[in-house]
Amino acid sequence: MKSIRIIRTPPGEPPKWVRKEWIGVEIPLPEQEPDGVQMGALGGEAKNTDGYQVKTREAVKALQKKSPKAADWWDKNTSLALTTHLVFSKSVCEVISNQHD
Repeated sequence: MKSIRIIRTPPGEPPKWVRKEWIGVEIPLPEQEPDGVQMGALGGEAKNTDGYQVKTREAVKALQKKSPKAADWWDKNTSLALTTHLVFSKSVCEVISNQHD
């Protein structure tokens, strides 16, 4: 299975310190679903259009390993229970393959 590694600060509504914590995080890359309605993390305009969709819970779990404080911000300030996918702009990601591919 492929994954993405966040290599630059993603754009978006969360505070910059939270977005910067994504750098270096690796997230499994599921099969991409057709484009649907996108909104920002806090309900505003989506900033990560034309990006990779990842499963929200897997992404926040990966973030938790690097930055419990940033993962806690996501839990407290967004509707994670209602959000199945997060999108990271392709410009801030690199696609990586596991050795078993």
